[in-house]
Amino acid sequence: PGERPPLVFIGNLPNKEQEKKAAPYILLKLLTKKVDDEENVCRVRIICVTFSEDKNENYMQCLNLVTKIETSLLEDVVIDEHYSCQKPIETIIYDENMELYQVGELMTIWELPQIHRDVRRYLE
Repeated sequence: PGERPPLVFIGNLPNKEQEKKAAPYILLKLLTKKVDDEENVCRVRIICVTFSEDKNENYMQCLNLVTKIETSLLEDVVIDEHYSCQKPIETIIYDENMELYQVGELMTIWELPQIHRDVRRYLE
């Protein structure tokens, strides 16, 4: 067997029951988005959740998952020919007692394609 790859969800988990069955999983949440004349960026929280009855093993699984994601984001400079993860990437592994779950997260900043406005067509 081996490790099951984490499921990925955007925004929220489908339901509360899924939360217990899905681990390991990754949850992507948009925090903020800023569009102006100079930049088009957003901040995305990448939440990683692992499950194990062994606390030390669980901590290491979560740390490894967070580290793999961080390494991939820094190695693949441009994703899908449009999106670029910027530095810094902030990482935290939570210390709270969550029974059999371990939670870590990455705070990321993404540069998005700039939107060019064509106001000339409205001035004619």
